[in-house]
Amino acid sequence: MVDFAPTFSVCRECGLMHPPVQGPCPMAPVKSADGSKVNLQKFLDNLKVQLQVKIETTKFKSIDNFFIYISTELNNLIKNYKE
Repeated sequence: MVDFAPTFSVCRECGLMHPPVQGPCPMAPVKSADGSKVNLQKFLDNLKVQLQVKIETTKFKSIDNFFIYISTELNNLIKNYKE
């Protein structure tokens, strides 16, 4: 009998124990250009709350169009950001 259960091991990128993943580990910390770790979770948690409130309080014709709009605007903000 062949065992198809995933093999768990400690990931070299994130330090957590999970099955192997193809490509970079999605749970690995993001590093800035200077090599310091960046915590995106606070930003993503805030964005999630804002999206949830908008979705719960708005009757959308197309939620997909809303997501496309948000993604496009966010990409434009990121591209045009200057310090």
